[in-house]
Amino acid sequence: MLFVVKLIGKIIASGSLQPSHHAYFSEMSAKKNKRQLDDVASPEDIVASNLTIKGDLPLPKMTCWATWDEWREVKRCLFSANIPMGLKRVHTWRLRQHLPLSIDITANLLQLGQEAHGSDISRLAYAMTLVRMVNGLVDPCQTKLFAMSVSRLATQVGLPRCLVEVRHDATHKQLPSLPMLKYAAAEALAWLRENYWEEQEKRIGTGAESSMLALHRYKSAMESGEPKRATTQLKTLIGLDVMALQTELLPALATCICSTSNNSSSLSGPLIQEAHKIWDRALNFLQSQYTILVPSLILVLVQALARPPVQNTKIQTTFIIKYN
Repeated sequence: MLFVVKLIGKIIASGSLQPSHHAYFSEMSAKKNKRQLDDVASPEDIVASNLTIKGDLPLPKMTCWATWDEWREVKRCLFSANIPMGLKRVHTWRLRQHLPLSIDITANLLQLGQEAHGSDISRLAYAMTLVRMVNGLVDPCQTKLFAMSVSRLATQVGLPRCLVEVRHDATHKQLPSLPMLKYAAAEALAWLRENYWEEQEKRIGTGAESSMLALHRYKSAMESGEPKRATTQLKTLIGLDVMALQTELLPALATCICSTSNNSSSLSGPLIQEAHKIWDRALNFLQSQYTILVPSLILVLVQALARPPVQNTKIQTTFIIKYN
């Protein structure tokens, strides 16, 4: 790991860590010492870090769950006999904001199925939830100069026809009957499970592998003297949200950097120069997209240096964002 220490020194000395990042790193460290946190910054630190993405790319998104394992556990509870446990966790997520509409509607419909209200109250609750679902899913598709009908947009999204009819009747006519609303709620839950929960779970776990593959291709291109092809690989790593940055890109980047030292028993100057030549472009490019990347990467590498040596060189980061 002495190689990593030397490479970090080379990165800082070369100017990859700009003054603004020095200030952020020092400020964050001071806050952590003051609050006596165990290598975990508060959400306020993340806001203060001014994590931005340049150009026309979307801003990073924050999620109300700390890890995808937590998300998986909630999914398992909601679609099993342990519904109350899943509903409690979703209620906690609501307090943190940034709760996706699909999760909110799923929890609301399941909650209504667990409670016993009068007929009129139940009809109002079911109708309001279904109206929110349809409106929330079709409104983002309303991008034309002239407004399109909800029915047409719902067809594009793939919503069941009965949900559109219930929404129309509840909004413009009389409330549908309770049996009709319960039938529509069952259809809505089935649609959400297939189109949100199952689809999202399929995509979980592919981000880390994609980041690692892109970095390996970048390294290969740099070693072959093809900087343009290397930059093309780096462009596939921009646009990540905060969680993906912490759980996918940083571990992959740290693993690739550390693997350089494992491929050689020499810690000579030429090896450091060669590693710096390969990774300096990547660090500068990614730092221009994520302003806390280099400070966060240094934290990850320093944490790795403090651990006992292990056979597996894969590095796991401590979450910078953590919800208690």
